[in-house]
Amino acid sequence: MLTLDFVAKRYGKLPSEVMEKGTTFDLYVGDLAVRYQNWLHEKHTDKPGGQTPQQLNHGLSQEQLRSMMTQARSEEWK
Repeated sequence: MLTLDFVAKRYGKLPSEVMEKGTTFDLYVGDLAVRYQNWLHEKHTDKPGGQTPQQLNHGLSQEQLRSMMTQARSEEWK
């Protein structure tokens, strides 16, 4: 019921209209749009999932992370 309400509000339709004419594709598009909107918000605020960037990278610097990626990539192709 909440998904039906969400899709109806998002597209400015009555829930009965969504029930009558809506498909699972409408649900998929609505869900994807909200996920993208949330991702943009998290990216803009630099706090994905409510965590600070330092928490997400376990306190490592970008250079340390780059070095680890370079090392992992070079070992992968040996």
